Amino acid sequence: MNRSNVRDYNSAAEWLLGSKDKTHRKRSLYEYGLELRRSGAHSITVFHNSWIGSQAVVTYFQDGSCIVHGRAHGTFWQSIRRIYSEYVKDLEICIRKGKIIISLPVDGRSPSKVTKCRTCKGVGTKPKECYGPTYRCWDDECEQYISYSEVRTKYYNLDYNDPLREELWKILESLEHSHPTCKHGYAQAHQLPNDRYNCYRCNTSGIVDYGNKKRGRVWDGVNNFGIDADGNYIEVEV
Repeated sequence: MNRSNVRDYNSAAEWLLGSKDKTHRKRSLYEYGLELRRSGAHSITVFHNSWIGSQAVVTYFQDGSCIVHGRAHGTFWQSIRRIYSEYVKDLEICIRKGKIIISLPVDGRSPSKVTKCRTCKGVGTKPKECYGPTYRCWDDECEQYISYSEVRTKYYNLDYNDPLREELWKILESLEHSHPTCKHGYAQAHQLPNDRYNCYRCNTSGIVDYGNKKRGRVWDGVNNFGIDADGNYIEVEV
């Protein structure tokens, strides 16, 4: 979690002022492996220290621009993507179809595409499901299970060294049982049309906007790229 609120050059410079180092050239970000260092007269860099060494995450410049540093390992890891998103202002990064997608506010959004919910088929609710019989009966109304439950309670309430525990364990094993069907009489998983729950996808509305998604571009995760003071994407020469 970015507790330091370092997001740009100004906030980074302010954070360095609290360093115990008299030169104010570096300071921990109080997040595992992350450190802030002054890398030039007008630049400050966030570094991530890990088992593969110290790697730059983002370099902030006094003019408001920044450079996002790629890395040879770990860009696909959720923990690394989270660091990029929290320390690079207005940058959103995700994985789509096995590719890293970066999005900036200037990229805009795709057109809206409001249509019937694909999860509930526009109904707004979905039938609950019963997964059929299990390898062991857990039916609270089953007399044999009630007996099993009572013996189990006695078993766990006894002291570990009580000799009666062994006898109760044998009784428990004899009371373990299963049923060929579930309590509805089915031998396999099935839906319960009269017992429904609200659709999580459309929140009972029956319609979903499958458009209106943030636009972005594919990033290889290795090469650096820049963001200018206006939030525009900049190609960085290797």
